[in-house]
Amino acid sequence: MRERNRVGGLARRLTGPYAAVFAGGCAGTTLRAWIGELLPGGAQAWASAIPWATLTVNLAGAFLLGLLAGLLARRFQHADPRVRLLLGTGFLGSFTTYGTFAAEVEAATTAQATAYAAGSIVCGLLCAWAGLALGARGGRGGARQRSAERRGRLADESEPEASP
Repeated sequence: MRERNRVGGLARRLTGPYAAVFAGGCAGTTLRAWIGELLPGGAQAWASAIPWATLTVNLAGAFLLGLLAGLLARRFQHADPRVRLLLGTGFLGSFTTYGTFAAEVEAATTAQATAYAAGSIVCGLLCAWAGLALGARGGRGGARQRSAERRGRLADESEPEASP
């Protein structure tokens, strides 16, 4: 009996919330590292340009987190809570990087740091808002499209059925 409880406990741990955060975190970190290889980033990036890698992942992460929140609230209310943990906390939490952002701000001149920090925060809020707005629409078309679909359904319901 004890052996069965141990196996069941292990299975719950491997499929539970910690496993979801861990798996998402591994994937998010890997993708961020790959983008870091493609784009200039890190504190040394100020020597030549803006740290594009960090800016890109943080803005994309803000948009995707807003989108995820909107979709989960609007379209997938009954989704398994591990989905939010896997994608939001795990994947997007490790994909975005506050630590690197802070190091880049510290390495910049005062003017660069002010512009970069303010721009990142304002653009991040706008990206999160845009993602949330898109997700809240349920991933469908705009209000005009939804109105047309409703009118079409109402017209279909009001038409009498044709007899054979």
